[in-house]
Amino acid sequence: MSSIVLQPLKPNEICVFYAFLDEIAQGDFNIEGMLSLDEILRAQRYVHKRDGKRFAIGRVVLRMILGRYLSIQPEAISFQHNEFGKPTLDGPDLYFNMSKSAGRATYAISRNRQIGVDIEHIRDIPQMDQISQRFFSKSENELLNAQPDSTKKEFFFQLWSRKEALAKAVGTGLSKTYNTIDLTSGPSDPLRLLRLVDDSKKDRDWAVIDIGHKDGYASALAAEWPCILPPQIYVFPLNFEDMF
Repeated sequence: MSSIVLQPLKPNEICVFYAFLDEIAQGDFNIEGMLSLDEILRAQRYVHKRDGKRFAIGRVVLRMILGRYLSIQPEAISFQHNEFGKPTLDGPDLYFNMSKSAGRATYAISRNRQIGVDIEHIRDIPQMDQISQRFFSKSENELLNAQPDSTKKEFFFQLWSRKEALAKAVGTGLSKTYNTIDLTSGPSDPLRLLRLVDDSKKDRDWAVIDIGHKDGYASALAAEWPCILPPQIYVFPLNFEDMF
């Protein structure tokens, strides 16, 4: 695989990276040498070793991507967290978000726009109807229930990924009001614009788009509007040396 050539981010531009964590984990490199002590301890607290390895690899990939944009070594990056747990950078004007599910990860990077991203492994969940009734809007539930059995599960996770991406972009505990936010859209309406009131009581516009629903995964991106969409999309190389 050829090296990723990353250009400096333009104003309002967004870049998205996909990573195959399990495949990357098979490489020969020093994971712990790139992580903070807190990240190492968090990885060790996972009950299943595979999940801890996925967490560690996911953070290493995040550090490598941010390091390329900041022109610093991955291990030198310092993270802060807001009261809702959303990670941010300590100082640089670079916004990012990441999500992982069942060995896959998605990352979004922007220079001057709050962003959120989510990826979901499409799988059987017995309580799907109960979850949708609790967290989806009336319109979303109507569209979901109108889906044939062959596509209902995929559509459920696409709706869920949109809500998760928006909640992470806003970063203020939006999940408490999931069922009041309608993120339905059809084939002719791939971009959804919303106006929400933030903690400072100011209206802010957000764009929500699907960025993939194939190979058994659904993913979505939310970004503070105005922004350049669709985003630039990259696949993170399996060999870390291809990042340099």
